[in-house]
Amino acid sequence: MGNSITEVWPIASPDFFKNSNYIGRGISGQTTPQVHPNTAGYMVMEKLVQPAIEQALAASAFSVNPFFTDHMVLQQKEKVTVWGKAFAGSQVVVNGGWGKKEMTITDASGNWKLNINTPKAGRPFI
Repeated sequence: MGNSITEVWPIASPDFFKNSNYIGRGISGQTTPQVHPNTAGYMVMEKLVQPAIEQALAASAFSVNPFFTDHMVLQQKEKVTVWGKAFAGSQVVVNGGWGKKEMTITDASGNWKLNINTPKAGRPFI
């Protein structure tokens, strides 16, 4: 980053920064101790950040087969099979816009499949 932040200081406030030894150090030199903690700091950061990382990975690993698309119309009054992939052992819940909900657990390979009953034709269209 170099002096990208500090080089403007003497121009913005020349009287305040006269004879200052902070000008020209660059932001990285000023923040390195705060950004790179000691071992105890890493342990605290790990406990705080790990759940968010796991949640993000789980969200990115879930998928429904590309056969299923937004606003897709399903056959009425049928048991429709829906499938996809997620992390092994994950719980998958499919909520139909008509109020039906089904749940399954992925297998050891991360595959999941479930059946959901569709309603008769008619409103509401969701």
